[in-house]
Amino acid sequence: MSDGRLLTTSAEPGAHERIGVIADIHGNLPALECVLDALAAQGVTRIVCLGDVCVGGPFPSECIARLRQDGIPTVSGNTDAWAVQHDPDPAVPLLVEANWMHDVRLWGAAQLSASDRDWLAALPQHLTFDLPGGQSLLALHAAPHSDRENVLPQTPPEEILAWFAGVTADVIAVGHTHEPLLRRVDTYRILNPGSIGAPFNRQRLPRYNRQRRTEYAIVEASTTGSSITLHDLRIDPQEWRAAVLASGMPHAERWLSYA
Repeated sequence: MSDGRLLTTSAEPGAHERIGVIADIHGNLPALECVLDALAAQGVTRIVCLGDVCVGGPFPSECIARLRQDGIPTVSGNTDAWAVQHDPDPAVPLLVEANWMHDVRLWGAAQLSASDRDWLAALPQHLTFDLPGGQSLLALHAAPHSDRENVLPQTPPEEILAWFAGVTADVIAVGHTHEPLLRRVDTYRILNPGSIGAPFNRQRLPRYNRQRRTEYAIVEASTTGSSITLHDLRIDPQEWRAAVLASGMPHAERWLSYA
């Protein structure tokens, strides 16, 4: 775990904490706001974002602004790194219809300001949170060695043990797959909160579900231990659809129907 930028947060945890865990926003601001409102109502004391903040949806810069406004610690995801490295020329025509998802990514990257890019470039690869009772939570986008590695229910235990060798965290929070996961491998408790912006169902087709729901998790920790709960929220489809269509994102109707 020595590779990449590492930040440890040690904000003197109290005797009891509720930590919200979110991931894979992909520019879906209405869904992000829905979850942040829910977390506030549920009394969380801290929130961590597991990356993939902006590219792939209608409100890339706005999602960055909201995380920055709320001071939410965030790790770098694979699309965040891509957005920093790519600076598409707005004068170059978008790609053909067959590549509509890439069009959306290029458009999203072009919406980012210099300040947005600086913020993305400074995101750490890993974050470690101190929890009550001497526990800790490790947050990263995917596996320690790759921000594109899928941590799945069927991933062989020996692979997971090799990936996280030397990690001492009580809870490991990962994103990237867009699917909720709670799994124990040896001493590791692995959590994936699912996706804010594009929940994924590997069992059906597979396909994304952007119009009906959004996902997150809460880690509740005390001096006697910790628990993890996965949450699924319904969103207002009419209000959300109107916002997307007004965003100026290319292929908005196609993006809306890709669910």
